[in-house]
Amino acid sequence: MTTPESRRGKRSPLVWLVIGLSVSLCGFTALLLFLVLKNPRPASISASRDVAAESNPNELEPVVAVTEKDFPTSNVVSAVLGEESEDDGVKHLARESDGRTTLTNIDGVACRYLDRRPRSFGYVYYAIAPTFKGNELNAARIEIEYRAHHSGVLRLQFDAMEPERHRPYKTAAPVSGQQTSLGDVQGFLRLRASNGWQTATFYATNGNFMNSQNGGADFRLEVTPSEIYLRRVTVTRVEGIAPH
Repeated sequence: MTTPESRRGKRSPLVWLVIGLSVSLCGFTALLLFLVLKNPRPASISASRDVAAESNPNELEPVVAVTEKDFPTSNVVSAVLGEESEDDGVKHLARESDGRTTLTNIDGVACRYLDRRPRSFGYVYYAIAPTFKGNELNAARIEIEYRAHHSGVLRLQFDAMEPERHRPYKTAAPVSGQQTSLGDVQGFLRLRASNGWQTATFYATNGNFMNSQNGGADFRLEVTPSEIYLRRVTVTRVEGIAPH
């Protein structure tokens, strides 16, 4: 006759089997959960874009065009150096490597200062507003207000086309009576030392003005020696050939 104690003894292996299976199932579930958390599924395309936008907020933003003043009916554009604004019809390219200038003032007058010493010469670059050039700017009078503490020479070179040859650094004609040469090179204007502001005037003919010079400039000054203060630049549309 089988006693209750013997029946409980016979059921013990089954109980242990159930317990073992339960433990194994829990272990497998834990392992599966660990693997899922360790290797999540790739994010969707939209989610990836959201992450990219958060990591680089400027990447997906549209580029905003800089508002530029129109000069289609103007005959004159200018800029006061040292007091430049976005509405200027002429832009001074102050950071060009071989023509870098600094803001300063002399006797209370704001201006730009070029000092490339000990180099013997230096450049100052300018770009003309596209809307001013759009009306076939072929000839122009260019005036530079300057102050120099040393005598020297000044030359203006502009982007030109004559007749089939592109000349991005053509020499402009100085105003009559102020022309001089530097060695065998013609087209310079005498730079006079003075404690006051003076104006140098040049005439550019057969102009192309397609931003072909260094830094996208349309014209540049060449200054010898390489030190000068600059206050104002004015470009006037003219017809015909420069007076001599």
